[in-house]
Amino acid sequence: MDSKETRRVLSSQSNVAFGPPGFLIYGQLGRLIAQPFSVGGLRIAGDPVPIAEHVEQTGDPGFAFSASNTGVLVYRTAVSHHTQLVWYGRDGKRLGSVGEPGDNGQIALSPDEKRLAVERLDSVKHTVDVWILELSSGIFSRLTFFGDGNPVWSPDGREVLFTSQRGDRRGLYRKVVGGSDETLIFDSTEDMWSENWVADGKSIIIIDHAGKAFSQVPLSGDRKPVVLFQSEFYKDEPHVSPDQRWIAYNSTESGRWEVYVATFPGFTGKRQVSKDGGAQALWRRDGKELFYLSLDGKLMAVDVRAGATIETGVPHALFQTRLVVEGNMDQYCVTGNGKRFILGEPVGESTTSITVVLNWAAGLKR
Repeated sequence: MDSKETRRVLSSQSNVAFGPPGFLIYGQLGRLIAQPFSVGGLRIAGDPVPIAEHVEQTGDPGFAFSASNTGVLVYRTAVSHHTQLVWYGRDGKRLGSVGEPGDNGQIALSPDEKRLAVERLDSVKHTVDVWILELSSGIFSRLTFFGDGNPVWSPDGREVLFTSQRGDRRGLYRKVVGGSDETLIFDSTEDMWSENWVADGKSIIIIDHAGKAFSQVPLSGDRKPVVLFQSEFYKDEPHVSPDQRWIAYNSTESGRWEVYVATFPGFTGKRQVSKDGGAQALWRRDGKELFYLSLDGKLMAVDVRAGATIETGVPHALFQTRLVVEGNMDQYCVTGNGKRFILGEPVGESTTSITVVLNWAAGLKR
């Protein structure tokens, strides 16, 4: 513990526990995974093995489980993770559902507001991919096939940007909706996630593997990421304003997720927008209003006056949602005029149970 040397062992958006005699336990796609680990060598020492299904994901940092030094594993399960995509008005009135329920993750509304890109779990392969939902018909069609996520629409609505893990490389890809070919923008052994496609179509915004730096990637030339903003605090969900002069994002620098705005691309003139916690800021198409989710699930709105400087009003609640708010994913979308919202609601009332497993590692030896 007194050494200054650190070594990266694995990448995971989950809390992690050590389980004797030599396993790292973490969550992935609703499962608990036991990863063989060499304590002496401080490295991975074998293939990961699923040890529990349907583990509850409760928010940052992730999964509801604990492991003891005596071989006891405890985790919380939920009956269903399925959600129904639902339209709401500004007044909180339920306007109707679209598509069939499923294990849905992040969502992104197309610029013409006719389609929704959805992370959706394949219950057979246990992989998440990007699907396209036609909002007029409620029909889903599959866009990606390699365990891909973080869908982001191009400004013209023709393409979707997504992140894909293939072997030991994590890559950013773009694909024309309805087409078969995909284009690799760039890849790396380091994790990164697609976040925003700037309105002029010339660059994208990504976040690094540690969740502490935003970078801009040009879509022409050498396509080398340029770090725009880096700090020791976790940050996520960057979205550039329609006029490309400001950027909204959430950060934990106050000790919890709050929403901030700053100049783009310089990240100067920063100011906090949310009050009492907030995440997932989205702009109205004219840039005169920001929306975000409070940490207790309220859909919030903030008036904005922006030009050479920016002024933001007092946040006010539009309506209460049923979302368990995450600081690092897109759980809702808003139409350009700010009058309708779409989000994934839990199907029914999910009941939970706690499972205790004694000597859990013995099952692996068999």
